[in-house]
Amino acid sequence: MSTDVSGARDLVESGKNGFIFPVADERGLAEGILNILKDPERSREMAEYGFKKVQVLLDEEKILQENQKMYEFTLKALDHSK
Repeated sequence: MSTDVSGARDLVESGKNGFIFPVADERGLAEGILNILKDPERSREMAEYGFKKVQVLLDEEKILQENQKMYEFTLKALDHSK
């Protein structure tokens, strides 16, 4: 469960691994929490989906490759600016 703020939108896919509610929707957020507590099977499925998503997003090898590409791009840009 999350409110619709940056960061949360990157991780939470509403209905798949949680729910996103408008920032001022306290009632919706509370109802969402109660609904998921009443459905342990759905809660488990959403937790599993979320865990898999985080594993992909935070894969160490993938992050290292992306960082290396960024550094190489930056170094080339600096070299061309001389």
